[in-house]
Amino acid sequence: MKSYKFKNLRIGQSSFFKIKIKKELIKKFVSISKDYSKIHISKKFANQYGFRDKIGHGMILGAFYSRLIGIYLPGKFSLLISMNIKFNKPIYLNDVIFIKGKIIHLNKSYRVVTIKIIATNQLKNKVSEAKALVKLNA
Repeated sequence: MKSYKFKNLRIGQSSFFKIKIKKELIKKFVSISKDYSKIHISKKFANQYGFRDKIGHGMILGAFYSRLIGIYLPGKFSLLISMNIKFNKPIYLNDVIFIKGKIIHLNKSYRVVTIKIIATNQLKNKVSEAKALVKLNA
């Protein structure tokens, strides 16, 4: 876990990690969220809406955005204030997702960091993007 203090952060600073969307991950997410929407559990239903297979829950990415902020950038002293997420393309089972966050603004008066987050799949397609406001407690 990183433990950046506000004074150590710079615009342009970034961090990233990758994750594979595995069956177990989706099962755990469904168990927690209770989102049994057919588009996530039925290939036939997803095909009717133009998807090649059942699609992964977009908020799985939201959970990984939380990991980026709490563990990698800024890490230990961070508190997520708000996040605006856009889902550009669906995620599927066995996709490898690259999560990258980059600091785009620093508000020194309130010690708030704005982080732009982009998630891409193994084909380098942007599947989601977000902007997060993060308060630093140190």
